[in-house]
This record gives sequence, C-alpha cells and structure tokens, in this order.
Amino acid sequence: MLQLQFAGEKFVFCNSNTNQLTKAVGADIDMTIEYLADPTMLPDFTIPRVPGQSALSCPVITNAVFPNLLRSPTTTLSTHAALLGPTTCRCKGRRKPCLFVHGVGNNESSLPTRTFPETWGSIQDHAPCCSSVAFAHYESRARGWTRRDVQVEFCTTARHVSGSSTSSIDNLILVTYSMGNLVAGGAVANRTCTFGSGVTWVSLAGPMQGSNASNVLEQKCAAGDWSPSLAVVGYCPATEAYLQLKDQTTVSTDLYNAFQAAQSVRHRANKVLCGINASGLGSADAPALVYVGSQAFSDGTLHDGVVDLDSCSFGFSKFATDAMAGTNYKASINHFDASFRNGDGWWGADRKPVKWFECAL
Repeated sequence: MLQLQFAGEKFVFCNSNTNQLTKAVGADIDMTIEYLADPTMLPDFTIPRVPGQSALSCPVITNAVFPNLLRSPTTTLSTHAALLGPTTCRCKGRRKPCLFVHGVGNNESSLPTRTFPETWGSIQDHAPCCSSVAFAHYESRARGWTRRDVQVEFCTTARHVSGSSTSSIDNLILVTYSMGNLVAGGAVANRTCTFGSGVTWVSLAGPMQGSNASNVLEQKCAAGDWSPSLAVVGYCPATEAYLQLKDQTTVSTDLYNAFQAAQSVRHRANKVLCGINASGLGSADAPALVYVGSQAFSDGTLHDGVVDLDSCSFGFSKFATDAMAGTNYKASINHFDASFRNGDGWWGADRKPVKWFECAL
C-alpha cells in the first residue's frame, strides 16, 4: 500500500500482484484504476468551458515531461495500515437546537420547516451538534433587511426554536446565510431581541459591507440592460430587498449606519465561511455567478460571485482553506455553494463546505 496526497486530499493506493496501482481509497472518494494500452479506448468527453473565458487546455502528460515523477518519494504502508482521517466528525461542544436563516429572494413567510433543500440541501444530515433542526422562512424578495417586521419575524422564530420565553435568545446554534447575517445583526442592534452567551453563531457568505453586485443590478435596470444571468442577484425593477444590499459606500447615511451596527453585532459570531471562487463546485448556477462577478468585481477582488471576501470576512481573521481545520473557512466555492445546497466538491480540502460545517463546532 502507498499513501500520497493529490489535489489536497490523502489517498491510500493498493498495489496488485503485477505491481500496478489498481485502487485508491480516500476519505470522501474511492477510485478504481484501469490501464489502457490503446488510447482509442478512452471515452469521449467534453472539456468544461466557462462562458466568456477560453477553453481549458488538457494536454497529454508523459514521463518525458516529468522525468522524476515516478521516482518521487512516497509513503509505503504495511498491508494493515491506512493513515486516512475520519470521514465524519463528532460534535465537540454541547448539542443545541439549530436555526438556519436564509438570505434574499424568498417569496413568502411561513412557519419553520425541518427541511429546505432548495436553499440548504441536506445539511440537516451533517449537523452533529444540532439536537433539532429548523429552517426559517421569511419573505425577502421585496422587504429589505432593515425592515422592523423582518427583524421581528427573525426574533420570533429564534425564540421559538431556542425555547426562550423572553426577548433574550439562548441555547441556540444560529446559522445565517447571506442577507440573513444582516437580518440577525440588525435585529440585535435594534434590540428587537438579544443574544445570550448560549448562542453559537455560524456566519455564511455575509455581505456585511454590502455588495457591488446589487449596484450592478441597479445600473442594469436603469439602463434597460437586464439579462437572465442577473436573476441570481435580482430582477427589474430592483426591490428594496436587493437595493439595501448595495455597497455600503454608495448608500444613504441611515443605511450606512445600519450596516455599521450589524457589523458590530456580527463580531460575536463563532465561525465564519467565505467563498472566493465564482465557478465554485460547478453547479448549474455557476456560469451566472461568474458573469455577475465579472461585472461587479472587475478589479480582481476575491469574491464568490456576489459577495467579496473583504465584506464577508469583515472583523475576522485566521481563515484556513482546510475544511477539517475547525476554524474560519476561506473556501474555493461560490455564493450558492456556501449554503450547502450543492454538497461538497472533489479534489481539494477547500471545496467542502458541508464537511467544514460538520467539523466546525
């Protein structure tokens, strides 16, 4: 048996009697290796292409290109040894009820549900620290995050899930995504409710300083230049919900002050996840996010297609790119991937938001 690391992940390779590698076992993926002497036996495949960018180049790799490749050091293991880490994580702290709060674009308010696959995938199956799971539903297609009724809905739901009989929320794992971070921060800043010491807060892809993607939406609507790719950040005419997410340097004094207050509250979050790759895990929405990101962040800023890294990470440092590190996570994923709806990616510890959440607390 041989152990090596490929694309940021450890694999144990099994040798055959003919001294050829036949199988590789990893923490999240197993591979069977087949040797083909005739190149014409290779199946046809299409090289993926991102709209607006040149096609990827996939040259044939031979030993002549990397003459020392087969002589590089590897780790030889006994037939009974495998140094792969655990495939799942256990809760390191106290289990509590979990409330997941979505972002902008939800059509209507309703009671919490036990599943919400359209936004959250199957994250409830990867939440060892959750004694129960509730997914909030509040109308966020028209109403902005500063609206009192939106913040009241959040606080009412949080009190219900946590079992609190007062305005103080306690004994809760709060998971906020995108605009949901501003809703929670704004509600506490306005003292619509308060967070006790028993609240554990996981913040995902928060536009804490706003997002220039909303400015782009406003500009495209004004110019009559809206396109279907912009649907990931809103429609025309742009509603309050989307316009209140504009870059904080471009908004009114009152909204700027609201951003500042929400940022101050978000400082108490326990874990933060930020994406930095608009292509992300290659979901169907990825090309639209690549397009929006190219319009909103043309200066080369790191972003997830909607929110830039500085806005998401504001007030926090010590980010890691390893999902198992148990700290804040700077992941090679896009804005939609950050809500776990697209699961985990292969080939890289920085492409596993679900694994990160499972191991973070």
